[in-house]
Amino acid sequence: KLADARRLLIITWDNGDVSRLSAPELRRHSRSATAIRARLDQPDAPEHAGQDDGLCVTGIEPIGGYAVRLHFSDGHDRGIYPWAHLRAIADGRAETAA
Repeated sequence: KLADARRLLIITWDNGDVSRLSAPELRRHSRSATAIRARLDQPDAPEHAGQDDGLCVTGIEPIGGYAVRLHFSDGHDRGIYPWAHLRAIADGRAETAA
């Protein structure tokens, strides 16, 4: 579910664990082709400079039973977030590099 004016995604996992993921954190971990290409082209560039303050999730679209597509206020809506990837982000194991 979304909270804090849509700036926070709260996931309650099957085992009862609860993860709180900020919109900027989710956006940084997008695995869309465009986001991966941008990280490869400019690996030292600060991601989404100046957008973190107001960035929010504007929509959540289920993709089968394995993932969701998140829509962000900056217009980004091409990243598919499998549940395993969301769990890795929450647990601090996700990579932002390609």
